[in-house]
Amino acid sequence: MHTNNYIPGTMQNMLPALHPETHAVSKRAKKKALMQWFVLWLALAILGGAIGANLFIDYGRTADREQTSLSTQARIVAQNIELQLATCNRMLEELLDDLSIRHISYDAQTGTQYLQAIANAMPGIHSIGIIDSDGILIASSRPESLGGNFSHLDYFQTTKRQPSSRAMHVSAPYRDPYIPHAITITRAIRGSRGEFRGLVYATLNPDYFHSLMTSVLSVPDMWNTAIHGDGLVFLSAPKRDPLNGTDLAQAPSFFTAHRDSGKATSIFKGKVLNSGNTQIIAQHTIQPASLNMDKPLIIAVGRERAAIFNSWVKAALVHGGLYLFISLIAVLGLYAYQARQREFGEKETLANAALRASEENHRLIVENTMDLVVKLDTDGHFTYVNPAYTKLYGVDLDQLRDREHDQDVVDDDKHLADMFFKQLFNPPHAVACNLRENTVKGVRHVHWTAQAILDESGNVTEVICIGRDVTQQIQHMNKLEEQAQRDQLTGLANRRHFMHVAGVEFARAQRYQNPLSLLALDADHFKNINDTYGHQAGDIVLQKFSQIFREVLREVDIIGRIGGEEFSVLLPETELLSAVAVAERLLDAIVSSKVVLSSGVTIRYTASIGVATLSTTTDTLSELLNEADRALYQAKNSGRSRVNVAGVSTNVTEEVPLA
Repeated sequence: MHTNNYIPGTMQNMLPALHPETHAVSKRAKKKALMQWFVLWLALAILGGAIGANLFIDYGRTADREQTSLSTQARIVAQNIELQLATCNRMLEELLDDLSIRHISYDAQTGTQYLQAIANAMPGIHSIGIIDSDGILIASSRPESLGGNFSHLDYFQTTKRQPSSRAMHVSAPYRDPYIPHAITITRAIRGSRGEFRGLVYATLNPDYFHSLMTSVLSVPDMWNTAIHGDGLVFLSAPKRDPLNGTDLAQAPSFFTAHRDSGKATSIFKGKVLNSGNTQIIAQHTIQPASLNMDKPLIIAVGRERAAIFNSWVKAALVHGGLYLFISLIAVLGLYAYQARQREFGEKETLANAALRASEENHRLIVENTMDLVVKLDTDGHFTYVNPAYTKLYGVDLDQLRDREHDQDVVDDDKHLADMFFKQLFNPPHAVACNLRENTVKGVRHVHWTAQAILDESGNVTEVICIGRDVTQQIQHMNKLEEQAQRDQLTGLANRRHFMHVAGVEFARAQRYQNPLSLLALDADHFKNINDTYGHQAGDIVLQKFSQIFREVLREVDIIGRIGGEEFSVLLPETELLSAVAVAERLLDAIVSSKVVLSSGVTIRYTASIGVATLSTTTDTLSELLNEADRALYQAKNSGRSRVNVAGVSTNVTEEVPLA
């Protein structure tokens, strides 16, 4: 591992050495920033163009859709009026075919009733009548007008001047006593020589046609109007009194534009009668060849342009606002991003210098620490070891190249080392464990912590392990644990540890129904020993008891000092008779033993033993202890230095007097 040389000092003192590199990075950063701005503006331009094109297309679609709708509505009104005109024309032809009409010898009363019936059957007709060659009304669906002279009216004079038998004359709008702007269609009555003999007429009902025109108004700003071929407006919906009667042929208007176009249907865009709002108007001409009309009728349907494009304008404002918002966010975002990048660049320059300094510090720490630091590849082979590892194991990295990571682990712990290594390849990729390993100092306990290093894809690339020799700590903990479990004077299990171990063995005996016995032992007249020879002599006697227990009893037997001069012995796999035999051997050994003090005084002693065995009525270890204690008390009450079985009075050994 090598280190970079640098001039000691503050970070600012190190920056000049990095200046050429920093300058090159700065140039690249500026070029990258300009490219980012170019890409942003290009993207915004494309986005703006796309939004504009979409709005333009939508504008055209809106205009086409509305023009088509207005044209359709104008055609529908025109077709309905044309149908009414055709019906009126057939009715007039039927009147002309009446021979009585041809001879003008018509009964007024009969004719009036007949004409009233026809007018009532035709809602589009206001009145029907017959006028003779002198202009006198001789028959009418409105009898109040009979006998009147109508020779002065334009439609009479026009029909008289052009007495064609096939022509249907459409009068210009005129003021009728019943209708403000009346339209009358007429057919001439001709004599046998073709001379003018009068006319038949039908005056259109404006209320009927107004209802028809109103029915196609789908939005509040829509309007339509009926115009005579000479340019006079005679009907509008909704009703516009100032418009009715207006002569649209006097000045350039939507009517003159339609008339001059020569088309049956046309679209006009502009202002109507000096109104402030631009209109879009569809016009349709009514003059079918089958009716032979001398004057056409024009139906105009219009809407305000602003109302038509109101939704489009709102959408355009929303799109425009959204585009401006996106542009503002994008510009501010890129500006903030580049500012942050510049800040990061400056910090990175400083960080690189600091990194070079810290790498040297890290190397010094790793190579001088007392902890073991190693690196492993994904196959578990060593790629780095620090000097502390080399010193403890007596090998260097070259000697470890082909060795497995668990090479020095004791055989009983190799499975732990293997499990330890495999766990690093699963989240959280960090583990810790204790292993016993063979070192130049012998078998040592090493506590390892390891962390797997991952690449960008989350795959393990290498493993870093840090180990610490914890042998002394473990030995110390074991010693403390032993001290916590052992009686300091005799080395036997203390009461707490005895109860724990005996409880486990008791539960096992109950589970598998194995025999189990318990001895309760107490030194006889132990207080006299303490009072006569001193407590130190008493301690020596208790230690002698401990020695006798270890010599006489099995390794599987559990021995504990319960308190003072009291002991308990749990005998696994031992029935009552065998337990009594063990107790007798113990008692014999105790009786035959002695303690010689440094003063030359010899102390002899005895003990009393109570024996209890596990039975079907024994539920707990405490009950078994109580039974053994009761047997012990019986032995003492029976004279001491004897074995007594729980529930049975047995004198096994005569009391031996103290020396």
